[in-house]
Amino acid sequence: MVSIRRCSWILAAVVLAASGAGALTLVRMSDADLVAHSGRIVVGTVESVSVAWEDPDGDGVRSIYTTARLRVEQVVKGADAAGDVLEIRTFGGALDGVTHVAPGLPAFAQGERALVCLAPGMETRKYSPVVGAGQGKWTIRADEAGVERARREFGGAVFVQPGAGGRLEPAAAPEAAEEPLADVLARLRAEVDR
Repeated sequence: MVSIRRCSWILAAVVLAASGAGALTLVRMSDADLVAHSGRIVVGTVESVSVAWEDPDGDGVRSIYTTARLRVEQVVKGADAAGDVLEIRTFGGALDGVTHVAPGLPAFAQGERALVCLAPGMETRKYSPVVGAGQGKWTIRADEAGVERARREFGGAVFVQPGAGGRLEPAAAPEAAEEPLADVLARLRAEVDR
């Protein structure tokens, strides 16, 4: 299980990035970390995407947010069922000639299939309910042989890990190479079953 101190680092990294630091700095998360911090893990298809100006914390500052409606196909963790529709709201998007981007946060496109790790209380997350930002979303596609393959994207993210004395140290990015979806699902299910 991940400690409260580590949870604080993860939150601090996301807040730092969203506040305009330029690159998203994330604590590198293992599969075990992703599963431990997720309230639900699902595979689904994005049915629609909408963009709006929002002020999620009521401070008078509006930003662009994108809401993706994901129809659940498979459940790895959580109480969702196939056919349920989840609304995933993330910071960023383009509207009224303005584009807001947070490098490293996941983006969703209509019609895409995705595997996502979603935080408990996802409806109240200010920047993104996807655990670990881009670490918790795999985009799925079928290759020429019809095998489903999954890939993560971390564009603009920089990774750190806890080091000696509790200090954060630079870390390599998690694996982002495309791999069979079945392999990713097997790893995550193994962590859920622990």
